[in-house]
Amino acid sequence: MKKVFIYEIKRLLIPMIFYMAIMAIIEFTVILSSYSIKIKTLSLWYCSFLMILVLGIIVISFSYNKKRISADMTYALPATKNELFQGKYLASITAMFGTAIAYLLINLILFGFANLAGKIEIDYTIEHELRYFMATVGIYGLSLLPLYHFFLLFYYKANSILDGLVFSGFGMGIYFLIAYFLCEMSKIYAPQFLLSVFANAPFCLFEERVLTFNVYYIISLILGYLILIYLLWFARRDCSIRTQDLSNGIFGYKVFIPILGILTPIATHSNNDLSLNIIGFILITIGLFLVYCIYHRSIKFNKTSYISFGILVAYNLIYSFILL
Repeated sequence: MKKVFIYEIKRLLIPMIFYMAIMAIIEFTVILSSYSIKIKTLSLWYCSFLMILVLGIIVISFSYNKKRISADMTYALPATKNELFQGKYLASITAMFGTAIAYLLINLILFGFANLAGKIEIDYTIEHELRYFMATVGIYGLSLLPLYHFFLLFYYKANSILDGLVFSGFGMGIYFLIAYFLCEMSKIYAPQFLLSVFANAPFCLFEERVLTFNVYYIISLILGYLILIYLLWFARRDCSIRTQDLSNGIFGYKVFIPILGILTPIATHSNNDLSLNIIGFILITIGLFLVYCIYHRSIKFNKTSYISFGILVAYNLIYSFILL
């Protein structure tokens, strides 16, 4: 595992430096060209940096089982599947937190530059703004590992890189819809999107919505760490046989598409606007067709998918117009 860890750290070093440089240049350009900038804007920029960082590191580190040749070569190494996964996992989170800390230092330098240039929009004092920025960064740091586990679960379980990215989108969509329905039943406000929970955590915790938000935030943190336990168990049983096959298992398109196909029309349905329902029906139908194309890697589906697609379109049609 130690050799896997060292090799992976070396492999991640250059991409992480390159990514930090690009984001720092963009941020510096934005600050330089802005008349004034709020501290919340800098916090959200740092949040965006972390979100892209998480997904990028996962794609770089855990694509070894997405192509048959690389999977066969990787699993042939003198290391157990669990050691391989743990080595890559530890290396990727080390690189992730190391990059996050390094970019935080860059942000503090840019913060000082913006303050000297009179670009920071100060509501209280500069010390208060700095403490506020560091508090938001601290909360992002606490949330980073669960967010990483969430994306890793959906990416690692897929059989190809494209499937992994699509599954990550499915995961966010399912999370959004579940939160949406819980909010509707409870008649309360709460973040309805995984990345919204992550991005707005520092700001909602400082507002009156703290109790409601904390429930969703704590659930997200617990879920993130439970996912790691499952991944460690699954990594021992993983093999290269599934690589590049259709991702049609229980944790795959066969289940994800119907779930989203059923829940999305309910969430987007309008009781008094026919035009919105028409647009929603068209977009959902097109989306279903495109996802089935990605699933089968062709515009030709199997019999089961044709039936499933037809049922979902009919359901969407009924829910959009008959139940208006």
